[in-house]
Amino acid sequence: MSWQVLRLKKHDTRIGSKQPEYFDVRQGLWHDSYRSYRCRPYRGSGQADNYDKSFLHVPCQLFIERPLSVYGYNACGRFFQFGKNNRWGYFPSAAVGWRVSEEAFLKDVDWLSNLKIRGSWGQTGNDKIQDNVSYALVSMVDEYHAVFNGQVYPGVGIVNASNPDIKWERSEQVDLGFDLGLFNSMLTLEFDYFNRKTKDLLMILPIKGGSVGITPTYSNAGSVRNSGFEFTVAWQDNRHPFNYGFTFSGSTFKNEVTDWKNQKTISTAWSTNLQTAKEEGKPFGYFYGYKTQGIYHTQADLDRWNEYARSKGADVYHSEAQLGDLIYVDVDGDGRITAEDQTDLGNPYPKFTGSLGFNASWKGFDLYLDFTGSFGGKVMNNSYNDFTSVTNNMHRDWCDSWTPENPDAVMPRLAGGSINVGRTLDIMVFDGDYLKLRPSELGYTLPDEWMNKIGIGRLRIYVNASNLLYFTKYKGFTPEIMDGQDSNTYPMAGSVNFGLNLTL
Repeated sequence: MSWQVLRLKKHDTRIGSKQPEYFDVRQGLWHDSYRSYRCRPYRGSGQADNYDKSFLHVPCQLFIERPLSVYGYNACGRFFQFGKNNRWGYFPSAAVGWRVSEEAFLKDVDWLSNLKIRGSWGQTGNDKIQDNVSYALVSMVDEYHAVFNGQVYPGVGIVNASNPDIKWERSEQVDLGFDLGLFNSMLTLEFDYFNRKTKDLLMILPIKGGSVGITPTYSNAGSVRNSGFEFTVAWQDNRHPFNYGFTFSGSTFKNEVTDWKNQKTISTAWSTNLQTAKEEGKPFGYFYGYKTQGIYHTQADLDRWNEYARSKGADVYHSEAQLGDLIYVDVDGDGRITAEDQTDLGNPYPKFTGSLGFNASWKGFDLYLDFTGSFGGKVMNNSYNDFTSVTNNMHRDWCDSWTPENPDAVMPRLAGGSINVGRTLDIMVFDGDYLKLRPSELGYTLPDEWMNKIGIGRLRIYVNASNLLYFTKYKGFTPEIMDGQDSNTYPMAGSVNFGLNLTL
């Protein structure tokens, strides 16, 4: 059984005589509710109620010669995901802008087409968790049973931890920027700075001390900050027989965990066995594993590193190492390789992404090019780890793997269960930089006088291509990976097309 109510109220009042000036108020109410019942073949039943309520209030003021200001708030209630004391989330926002170029002291500046300064601040909430996390649920548990008079009776027990204090995950973002137009807007510039802080992250933490048979539940723990700059520079000159223009846009990005309760959380992907980690001062989900420094090419290499271990008071440098294996780096300096030597292997988030577009036209010819690129991010190539035996070595680099007959090989030996497989290693982490020509098109429009003679309005012939050029040193199919983990992702196909546009 479910029902939904939506109410929206709007007030619109004009202020002054100029058409662009207005005062706008919008108020709304959303209310979702549903109830479900469930019964099972054995004794027991369940009932659940869920209510979602939202209120929205957004007043807006705009004056053509004065600053623009917008403010509002959004109140949302979740009656199933969160505890009774934290069901409501209140998310205010505000924005202000000033069109400086409309002020009297800049009216006579001919080369200044537009100058606007703007800023905004706002909060949003996240409730993407499963229901009932604020309650301790009971269920049939095979281990919990009792025997009376020779008869076995089933028992119930708590199966998940409760958290009555669970609340909304909250993000707060500040944006500052300006718009600039020069020379009758032939040259334009947009620049923005953003800083987004997310706190009370909804995450599952292990239960301290351990509780047999109880599943950990969500908690509000940790905070993350995302910040960077965005810009767009454009030039368009249409004053001459040869018209041209370009647009250059880019964005910097920095991600940092600012609070993680003084712990390090290591996550292992079930399909690849590759590790990422989260801790304070590091990017969220950075690659985590062992650094290496070459291969044990000969027995002399093994002996030399074991001698180093003894100089540090250890018996052996790496107890599992054999000839042809990778030499792990002793990060903590204790003379032996342990799990404590795992470290930061790279950041999956690119430091800069951008694009460059160019257009030109001359005497019926027209050209368009669009380059895009990403720089500063790392990609973990799973094809380097995607083997568990000599029958599943998927990357061609493994053709130069170590064998007794090839002791000077670049890659380690191929052997299932060795220290070269099933672990996150730096040899599978690569630079994800790339630059590619995305769409491009060259066309020619026949002169009108030619078309008039044969009774045709317009005819344009063109050839276009997609993903025609690709520049990268990445060894996989493509470095364009959303989370930085490449499990043999298929690349975007290139294409070339010919065509014409005909207008009668």
